[in-house]
Amino acid sequence: MPGLIKNVFDWVGKYNSNDDSDDDNNTIYHTHRKDALNMSRVASEHARASSEALRRGDRNKGYRLSSMAQEESICAKKLHKKAAEEIMRKTNKSNNIWKLDLHCLHASEAVDAVKQRLKKLEASPRTPLKSLSPHCQPNVLTIISGVGKHSKGSPVLPRAVKEFLTNNRYRFYDLRPGVIVVYPKFAENL
Repeated sequence: MPGLIKNVFDWVGKYNSNDDSDDDNNTIYHTHRKDALNMSRVASEHARASSEALRRGDRNKGYRLSSMAQEESICAKKLHKKAAEEIMRKTNKSNNIWKLDLHCLHASEAVDAVKQRLKKLEASPRTPLKSLSPHCQPNVLTIISGVGKHSKGSPVLPRAVKEFLTNNRYRFYDLRPGVIVVYPKFAENL
């Protein structure tokens, strides 16, 4: 097993969360989230104004603002989904199926991405471990969650991903901070 761990470590490459990719991630995040964040802000303002109008007894204005806030919230969710898809495409364009970069995603989006990737891997034929060479892709999914530099408080993505993996009984370990290695549940292992 130590040989496999070394191969995985080498295969992940020289990914370093302290490099210039931080600026790239900020740019990717703000470029693709801008409209969604603005729409969320407007929805929140209308929801607050609705509550205030209802508190003052202005039911017509309160209900109208509440309706606007609900529509804007739905629109913001759609914009966030579109942003997440574009972010995933950009952050993973040079990765193969065995490596998943979750930078710039929100926790629920990251968990959804992990679910989808594991489902895709588990549906495809498995390469026997003995045939793996240092240059061959491993039978483990390497998830780059980052170390939470942009989280308020403790890192959000690693915790959300590990909670999903634990709740669904996946075997996994931390290769290093911000990098999680997961063993997919192939049919012959069930």
